[in-house]
Amino acid sequence: MTVTEARRIALLEAAQHALGREVAITLMEMLPPSGWGDVATRQRVDALEHDMRLQFDTQQARNDARFDVVDAPFDGVDGRFDSFASEIHSEMRAGAAELRADIAELRVSTTRWAVGTILSVAGVGAAVVGVLMKFG
Repeated sequence: MTVTEARRIALLEAAQHALGREVAITLMEMLPPSGWGDVATRQRVDALEHDMRLQFDTQQARNDARFDVVDAPFDGVDGRFDSFASEIHSEMRAGAAELRADIAELRVSTTRWAVGTILSVAGVGAAVVGVLMKFG
């Protein structure tokens, strides 16, 4: 038998007549609005929570597996990138050492050229002074 609004009102009126207005209102507030068949028990709520937890854990495992599949190729890329970066770093260190050696060699050759040029200019200057003194 379905509890209709009309039946609820009839129950309220009968309870008011038998128990008094305050008690009848308290009684009606304690009853579910649609009948006891729609009220969830603690056991049913616990079972529903357990089912939802299982579904969540299953979905989480699926997601983790999908991420593992997606992440796997990147693990290889990470390794290759690290190797490549290490190789580049080594080449840069070797290039820097080579550059330092070239700069040192350039300093030596520049110094030799400067000294040679200065001595040549001094020699020419001395010869010019000598010629000027002899003929002058």
